[in-house]
Amino acid sequence: MRMLVHASCAMFFLVRSVRTEVVMLRPWPMYQSDMAAFGIPHKTSRNSRLLDARAYVASFELLDSERLIWTSPPDAKGKVVFAVMQVDTHETEKVINMQRFVNHVHSVTCGASQTHISFVQHEAFQAAVDAWSWVNLADAHLMHVISYWKDCLSPEGNFKPFHFTKMSTEALTRTIILEGTEQEWAKALHSWTLELGDGPDEPDKPFPPPPPGAVMEESAPSQEPNLNRQKASWRSTFGDISKYGWNVDHSRTLVANLNSDFGHTVAPKVALNDHGYQGFWVCHKCFTSGTVTFRYRFHMRFFILLESDVWMTMQNVGAGVEWEVGLYAENTISIEYLTKAWKFSLGVSGVNIPGVANIGMYVQAAWGIGATKFRGRFNVTGAMALHIPNGSKVHIDFMKGKIDRGDFKYIYYKNSPKLKGVAEGTLYANTILGGGSRFEIFGHTRELISVVDGPRRRTIG
Repeated sequence: MRMLVHASCAMFFLVRSVRTEVVMLRPWPMYQSDMAAFGIPHKTSRNSRLLDARAYVASFELLDSERLIWTSPPDAKGKVVFAVMQVDTHETEKVINMQRFVNHVHSVTCGASQTHISFVQHEAFQAAVDAWSWVNLADAHLMHVISYWKDCLSPEGNFKPFHFTKMSTEALTRTIILEGTEQEWAKALHSWTLELGDGPDEPDKPFPPPPPGAVMEESAPSQEPNLNRQKASWRSTFGDISKYGWNVDHSRTLVANLNSDFGHTVAPKVALNDHGYQGFWVCHKCFTSGTVTFRYRFHMRFFILLESDVWMTMQNVGAGVEWEVGLYAENTISIEYLTKAWKFSLGVSGVNIPGVANIGMYVQAAWGIGATKFRGRFNVTGAMALHIPNGSKVHIDFMKGKIDRGDFKYIYYKNSPKLKGVAEGTLYANTILGGGSRFEIFGHTRELISVVDGPRRRTIG
């Protein structure tokens, strides 16, 4: 009897809702507004001589577009992941981030139908009255205020969006009363753009050498890159945000870390035992390496989500195994145990902006066994590895259900397996490495699955 043995290796990008680590992003205090989160007036608010009239005008001006910034807690190097949202309005609306003017505020009280804002200096009070009287000029006028004061934040410390339609004043106490209510995020903003995850590239690290005697194969690029989308960046979308006090050197990428060497710590084994057949799969030396950097962009216009994209950039990504697989069957069988094989999660990260977005990144590796029309007893040992060149990119367009792999390719190493036994049929050993994303934003959820096949199956014994 003749035994045909096939070894296959594949890489896929799998979108999953699984997240084992979530990073909470909270408002970054632009314009030195950090004390407002504690309800404490800024130390310069009592000295109007420090500001000229133009500064007051800029602080209280109602805008057609506004920016919000969130950041993660700093890592060991003091760097953070940041997210930027640009909020857009239409002709009967204006918007302002409270961070712009809280340095001139004595207190803020956010009620069910009214919000009271009291000012320290008369000059600040008068500048706010002049700027915000616009809301009283027409019944259709709507004033968006993104709150940032101790008693006006969410339980998680996030901004709250308010809609105001009328304004009144109490000159004696230098207080402005805005009539309106807090809104749900999903209903408060009809047009916006959100981006997160950009930052400097991580330095490359050497990829482990291929198995001894391995033969290298290289895949062809899957298709031409979408250059317009791949060139999109924070700076092209939002301009230079350094004027808000941001230092790009303090930013870091949104990264899933794959580095792990299981050969020194564990020898995962899959054992099969059913009526008429027995089998096993053992990984003697298993490793994964590298990082996957994620960047996201979402765009909504008049409550219609028009863009939801993720870019993944590979750095030193690879996986390798030295494996042994065996199968014994009295009768002819066909089985596939890849989905039930030993699996593990690697460096999984997620990002949550309370009330706004919940984004998960998932990385997984798995090994498995399969057989087609198999009967007999056979053992196979061998080694294989998968390496993706540094800088390879994948772009997922959730709205179109499209995956643009651009110049994405991989390098596949395999050595000649050692065979023992007598059988007929086909026996498979598979290695899979995957990563992807799933997001929920303002009630919208998207997920997508893409599979990139490895080399075609070949007879090797």
